Amino acid sequence: DIHPVIFKGGSASVMSTAAPTRKDDFQVILQDLPKTGRLLKSPLVFLDMPAAFCGLFDGLRSSGAAAEFCARNFHKHLLPRLSARHTAWEDFELCDVLKETVEALDQALLASQCLFEGCSVAVMLQIGKLVAAASVGGTRVVMKRRGKPAKVVVEPHVPSDPDEARRVEQYGGNIADGEVGSNFRAVGEDEKEEELLRIRYGAHCFAVMGMSPEDVKGVKDIKEIRKIYRRKSLQIHPDKVPEHLKELASIAFGKLDAACEAVEYMLGTNNEATRTLVGLLHRFDQTNGIMNQQEATGILGVSNAAAGESVVNSSTRTIHKLLSTSVQDEVRRDVERGEQILKEAVEGLKRTWEVPPPSRRRIGCTRGLGLRDLKKPGPAVRCLPDFAEVVEIKPGDDFCIGMLSDGVSLTLEEVGVAMEKQWGRPKATSLEICRQTRGKGGQQPSVSATCMYYEHSEPEAEVKPPKRVKTDGTQVKVKHILLRHKDIKVHDPDIRPGKLASKRNLAEAESTLLDVIEELMKQDCSNFPQVCRRISECTTADNPITTAGDIGWLTKGAGPADDPILSAAFSLKVGAVSDITPSPRGLHILLRVG
Repeated sequence: DIHPVIFKGGSASVMSTAAPTRKDDFQVILQDLPKTGRLLKSPLVFLDMPAAFCGLFDGLRSSGAAAEFCARNFHKHLLPRLSARHTAWEDFELCDVLKETVEALDQALLASQCLFEGCSVAVMLQIGKLVAAASVGGTRVVMKRRGKPAKVVVEPHVPSDPDEARRVEQYGGNIADGEVGSNFRAVGEDEKEEELLRIRYGAHCFAVMGMSPEDVKGVKDIKEIRKIYRRKSLQIHPDKVPEHLKELASIAFGKLDAACEAVEYMLGTNNEATRTLVGLLHRFDQTNGIMNQQEATGILGVSNAAAGESVVNSSTRTIHKLLSTSVQDEVRRDVERGEQILKEAVEGLKRTWEVPPPSRRRIGCTRGLGLRDLKKPGPAVRCLPDFAEVVEIKPGDDFCIGMLSDGVSLTLEEVGVAMEKQWGRPKATSLEICRQTRGKGGQQPSVSATCMYYEHSEPEAEVKPPKRVKTDGTQVKVKHILLRHKDIKVHDPDIRPGKLASKRNLAEAESTLLDVIEELMKQDCSNFPQVCRRISECTTADNPITTAGDIGWLTKGAGPADDPILSAAFSLKVGAVSDITPSPRGLHILLRVG
């Protein structure tokens, strides 16, 4: 079925202030999925129309490698899933296909050389009148209906969420200064606070007890463990610490108590297995969470994967001797962690590529794609998308969905104002959000926004064109403002005399045209001729003042099906200003006048 729905999508990015030449974020907008499917040999002829996909991939760890990988490969996992279905889609099925696609993409990323890099992802899938949106990581999804306040429909996954923080710590991750990592060095105001932090964020029971492999080896009597526990518990008991540390002390005290019982159980069950396990856990702690060839060789004692498999099998059998039907959760978790470390070490023997340095391994979110060191040996970070409620576009609907990177520091109200200000112009809206964020000043990460406008289309009232030109809806009359940039290489015979090859870059051209839109809207476009004369680089700007920028009547279907000027022109109502529209000539702003 073809539904009377208008979809417009646009995006914008601004580089990090610390690395203005590095691209960390990538965006994908596929406005016609059946067309994309035909090109990639994945027929989608059974999809309701319009059908579109948008994705924002926000790089983590000061790198865009994972984000670029995901942007280039998402469609390879999405299109076959869409092609496999030949019947109408239900709400929950849209969510299922996005979830399966994101998880498949994560597995592909973890199998690539970008496995230690990572990214947050926000995606939108529209099929006919249904729109589904989801997010994983630090990205958020905002929705606004025209004239109504904006609302967050998918929250970012951040360490400040208690449930997210609990999972991170359960699997050996740690949170410090609002960031997640796999290795933690306690830094407190004094020794007591540092000890509390060390226990609080200990990745396993031996780390909580402060016991190295040598300490475990030196234990002659299991009663020595209880002595260590009593000594430490007296230091960190909630009654022995200042008021501001009592909550931390209470958590640490409970964790210390459980760790003591676990160590006692393991040493009492099998001394050899305990020594093997503590050696694995301790050595992995020293790797800062990422296993390269050198670290893997140190853990396994061999330097090739075939021999490593034999060591893994032997060591796994040994540490499994600590398991029983009545084993504590802490013991089971540490044994499973040891088993995963062994498997990760075999993989590490195969790695010849560089890994991210410790200085950029911490991340500001609790979910994401890639990030193998935070998913192995335990899923401190996971790849599980959250979804907005699927929207069914109905008559009278007119709304915007914005996908924002974690670098967008605007409040929800500020995002809503930007959407309302540039209503119906997704590229301009995305630029407005990025510009306002950058306007806050200071050191900032990369900033990205992808915005989509949806409208249930109604038949347009017939407008009597000037000079009695006959039109049946297959023609529109427009004026334009053209601005070139240095990426435009084609010769253009219609450039105004005296206009030399532009030295402005694309971002500068977009920023100038964003100002132009604002200037036009302030006077309801009555100043278009004057602005066109001042800004436009097309010869039409030199027409008589009343026709400045006039490119005449455009006929539907008279040019290529993907002609951006025709598409933009026929999406406008009379008197409306278009979004910033790219073409081989440069960037345009269109005004429909008939």
